Amino acid sequence: MYLQPIFDSADIAKQLPAETKKFKAVDATWKNAIQIAKTQVNAIKVCTSEGLLERLIEANNSLEVV
Repeated sequence: MYLQPIFDSADIAKQLPAETKKFKAVDATWKNAIQIAKTQVNAIKVCTSEGLLERLIEANNSLEVV
C-alpha cells in the first residue's frame, strides 16, 4: 500500500519503467483477488480457488524485486 503513491508518480514511472510495470501487475493481481473475495460469501472457496496461491506467490516475488 505504501508503494502505491510512489509508482503512481509519472516521474518514477519514467525513471523505473520495469519496476513500475511489475508493481502495476502485482497491484492488479491483488485488486482482482480482493474483488473476488468481496463478491463471494464463502471465504474457504475464495482462498482455495484454483491458481490463487500461485498468483500471490508470484506477486510477492515480484514485490521483492521491486
